[in-house]
Amino acid sequence: MLFCRAGVSILEKSPKIREIFHSFRSVVQDTKESAHKTVLITIQTPKFIGQDQRRKCLRISPEISSFVSIEFWPFNATGNFEMNSPKLVLSDFILSNARIFNISAGGVKLIINRDKLKEISPEFQRGTRLVLHLKIHEISRTNIDECWLLAKATNAVVDFATKDIHVGMEFVSYGTEDSECKKIIWNNVFDNVVEDVAAWVHQWHVNLYREENITKLENDLSHADEITLQDNR
Repeated sequence: MLFCRAGVSILEKSPKIREIFHSFRSVVQDTKESAHKTVLITIQTPKFIGQDQRRKCLRISPEISSFVSIEFWPFNATGNFEMNSPKLVLSDFILSNARIFNISAGGVKLIINRDKLKEISPEFQRGTRLVLHLKIHEISRTNIDECWLLAKATNAVVDFATKDIHVGMEFVSYGTEDSECKKIIWNNVFDNVVEDVAAWVHQWHVNLYREENITKLENDLSHADEITLQDNR
């Protein structure tokens, strides 16, 4: 059984023109090729359709075990930073000083301990930039396992219960390491998409759904075996 998550955009023209995006989950019943060489997918009528926010890029909350290393540095106008002295590292995420709430090809949302954030950037605010170096365990269908990124804070909100800081960051540049100069050469992100990160997120998403479907199938089979056993008794 194959599941899908999809969305539909509805354009309202009265009382004013606005686009509303809805999302839903369903079961794929059939797929076939159309006369125009496109794919036609037949799904069950969704049990529930909810209003959602339209997003350009797929987002996912990655498992920390997916990463080999995570490093953050404050970024200043000179573009210089101490590569050997990151202010936020993988162990901070393991020890819950920080968390990647979600990541997409266009940005990342972090939840950071308030004191830890002050260590990274004492005057952290909207517009503050951080350098990120992410390295992941090898996954299928991707050629790149690490990325240098420059991210700009678009918002920072305090959680009144935990006092942690929820930080939304947009990827504005991606970098390549110049081994001779020992510097990072920055290039602007085009159309708010870092292709390498998009490939990671897509594959994580595929793997997640595959695992969920296998687990559900195993549970269904187990339940069916229990019913059969009861019938035999």
